[in-house]
Amino acid sequence: MPATVTNLTEQYISDRSESVATFTLPRKRLCLDIYGPLSSCLFDSSLERLVDYLIVPVPTTTILRNIDRRFPKCQSKNPADRNPCQSSLEKRQQNSRVNETASAPRGPDRTEKLPAEIIFIIFDNLELMEDALIFGLTCRRIWQFARRSVCEWQRKRIGPWAGEHLVAVSDHCDDDDYPPGLFSAEEINQLMERWAEEVSWRYDWESTFWRFNISSFALERVVQHITMPERTPLSRLRSNLDRQGRLPAALEDAIWPEIRVDKSVYAPADEVWMLRNLTTRELVRTEAVAIKQDLIHGPYIERRGFHHLLLIRTAWGNPELREITRYRNHPPVPCRGPWAGHRFEICTAKHHGADVSATGAEWSDVSGDAKAELDNLWEAAYGPDWRNVEWDHKRHRPPSPQWLLGAPDRG
Repeated sequence: MPATVTNLTEQYISDRSESVATFTLPRKRLCLDIYGPLSSCLFDSSLERLVDYLIVPVPTTTILRNIDRRFPKCQSKNPADRNPCQSSLEKRQQNSRVNETASAPRGPDRTEKLPAEIIFIIFDNLELMEDALIFGLTCRRIWQFARRSVCEWQRKRIGPWAGEHLVAVSDHCDDDDYPPGLFSAEEINQLMERWAEEVSWRYDWESTFWRFNISSFALERVVQHITMPERTPLSRLRSNLDRQGRLPAALEDAIWPEIRVDKSVYAPADEVWMLRNLTTRELVRTEAVAIKQDLIHGPYIERRGFHHLLLIRTAWGNPELREITRYRNHPPVPCRGPWAGHRFEICTAKHHGADVSATGAEWSDVSGDAKAELDNLWEAAYGPDWRNVEWDHKRHRPPSPQWLLGAPDRG
């Protein structure tokens, strides 16, 4: 171990007990419920959940196609019913040819003959997804519309932080020190007044005892802490139907695979994914972030992912407390991240291409700069052979970097 590394151990222990980081949306007053020392979060998977919050899922039609590919039995046997987006005129013509000699339909058959426009209106006016699902069981043709409606409902609940102002805050920030452009002077004054009122009312303390700054957006009394729900929207829907006794037991196992939207269908690994900075119109591709290309699984990258890049580029804290790689020629971890307070999303190359075609906006590919920044930091941590460091699969993180050896382990 180099002597310079040993000299940093004491500095790391001090930083570790003082500099804690997490991701927050200051303007929305939301914060991840995961904290960790900045020095450690940079090299483990503590904050990888951020990727789930920033994903722009593939379109609903692609989701349905991916489900059908996974479960071929989900596809309707009637070609006219496989695509709910098919024009209503074409469907009516096909149905007319098939049933031109049939007698007037009765009962459920009338529902099956409804024009597509009417079916869409019905689904648009059903406020509860439970009602939409039950209505979809009327017949196979209606079920195709119900599948689309339920999948779109789930899709809208994916990536709730995409497009919002993001900051990786430290618990040590100076007063009146905010990322540029995040708040106006008037907004800051309003926040400070609200903070003073809350402190005085809740804790009977002098408002000047607690100063409001960007670190305050990681406090439970200031923001709502967000946890990844243990149950998906679909599982909650299923529980509601079970409790109401509205879904026939014989149909349960048959319908759920057809409408379950999970990562494999809304963030498929066979698509090309990228991180986009919507504020500066810059993008970073997955291959620039990944340590090895075989570790890329769509937007999810093993060992080193988009959340690591966002952590160092959106970090905001006191410079004197954040430098942990000050030896040799390696750059320090930034405490004034150039992307702090910017808006982001993780999307497919197809989504990006469609956006560029629609808006004509020019984007800069900064994958090379991002790769160099991450590689330099990892080499500073693990040495020249950093790509081949063995991973601790039990705890989902690599061993402690060289400068951390001898420091207390987080466990």
